[in-house]
Amino acid sequence: MEQKFSPMQQAEKELPRRFYDLPPKIFYLLSLSTIVLYSSIYTFLIPQSPVYLNIISSTLTIIGIIADRKATIDFNGAAESALKEDVIEKYGEANPVLSDIKSSDQFVKSKRVKLIDLGETILSTLNPGFGFPFSAFKIIAALNNYTEARRLNRAVEIKLASNPNN
Repeated sequence: MEQKFSPMQQAEKELPRRFYDLPPKIFYLLSLSTIVLYSSIYTFLIPQSPVYLNIISSTLTIIGIIADRKATIDFNGAAESALKEDVIEKYGEANPVLSDIKSSDQFVKSKRVKLIDLGETILSTLNPGFGFPFSAFKIIAALNNYTEARRLNRAVEIKLASNPNN
């Protein structure tokens, strides 16, 4: 007898979890501890960094911020459609600082998000020890959001294909 999977379970089978798909709490603990460690080490070992490192650090951070923003907007859109099709029961922003943001529209218009992005860019420019690991974790978060958005979109496709009268 064939086992019946929900659309979300089927989508997770088709798009399995990767190394960067960490649970949010573990991801934030790992990223914060790494950023604090690298930032501290960099500050004490290289008090006056070469300007090119500051430029590279801020550029990578901006790339990471743009990728994460785009991926978060894609994820929110996919989650909204999955919620509408009853594929998932609820969703929310994994970042505890932004947990009250519930839609792509709120995310795009949020002054808090823009202020956080500005602060992160300034910190990464002043201290490349912050910027390099921070940008890496931003890019990993973007990959996670893109993958989760693809999973949700696939689950909605499966649900719609299995229920032709929608």
